[in-house]
Amino acid sequence: MNQFLSAAKKYNERTFIYFSILASTGMRKCEALGLEWKDIEFDKQRIFIQRTTAYGENNKYITQLPKGNKRRYVPLDDHLAVELKHYRTDLSDKLFHTANGDFLRPSKPDQWKKVIYANEPDLKQITIHGLRHTFATLLNQAGINPKDVAQILGHTKVNMTLDVYTHSTIQGREKARAEINKLF
Repeated sequence: MNQFLSAAKKYNERTFIYFSILASTGMRKCEALGLEWKDIEFDKQRIFIQRTTAYGENNKYITQLPKGNKRRYVPLDDHLAVELKHYRTDLSDKLFHTANGDFLRPSKPDQWKKVIYANEPDLKQITIHGLRHTFATLLNQAGINPKDVAQILGHTKVNMTLDVYTHSTIQGREKARAEINKLF
């Protein structure tokens, strides 16, 4: 993850910020594209997810409620808060926008990812949605309550979080072994 984010930072700041948001919040791709500065609550250390970008009727680009029609808050970590404050250099109300102020299309992050991997061919490949899985797995490994992880990800059922989004890791199994050693 850190190597990928480092490669994104080499490419450009906007790309780095976008992928940092995904990596440190577990947001869906189009939820991050739909962020406005008013959604970043620095004083409360959280981000309000209240819209996602999508294609509507007649291929018109729209914003709508996030998946499941549920708004939610995700934690804003200190490092990302600092990066976001540094990133804001224009007067747009949107974090990610075109030159004329519209939201970016969902294909834009895929273009960024393609360039990152072209510039860093030895970098381990991860999908944009894979960042969400990695986020969930890291929180699980850190011992965060699965219900809290499900809430952050916007899942209505904790089973979705545990069965689909968290994965077994070597580090997790080693941690389990260490804990078992303490028991006996």
